[in-house]
Amino acid sequence: MAIIETLKSIKTKILTMGIPPKEKVLYSEITKKVDIIEEVVVVKEESQQETKPLSKKEQKIALYKEDILHHFNEVDEEFLAIVVKNLGPSIYRANAEIVSCNKDKELKTVKNNFLVKKLGLSKGDDRLDTMISEVCKELSSTDKKYRATFYYRLAIKFDKKDALN
Repeated sequence: MAIIETLKSIKTKILTMGIPPKEKVLYSEITKKVDIIEEVVVVKEESQQETKPLSKKEQKIALYKEDILHHFNEVDEEFLAIVVKNLGPSIYRANAEIVSCNKDKELKTVKNNFLVKKLGLSKGDDRLDTMISEVCKELSSTDKKYRATFYYRLAIKFDKKDALN
């Protein structure tokens, strides 16, 4: 800001003195320089503004996005946000946030609570267990199978993205 004030001061002195400066300075050059400096200062001030820290939910979405990108190379961020919203507070509990493919009880929970209740699939559908097994295999490279990633993938496999809206 001091630079702008200095330039404005110089400009005013030049215009009011009536005595030409030692070097020939055009009014247009001074105003251009002032405009350029004002733009730089404004951009700098904008970049120095504090960025609001991410909420816990936004942090979780970012974590799941990274996980999905790692496993599947692409992610629909809007749909991921919908999946996370449907998971509710379970994403903040360490045990509830993870799907254990080794436990039959856990896989039944995925089947009944997500595939049947949330996505509206038939409990008698033979594909349910097959798709759950496929997702377990797709995520076998990691110990932490995030529920959001797991549910995201199942909804994509069953082409049921609209069921969660």
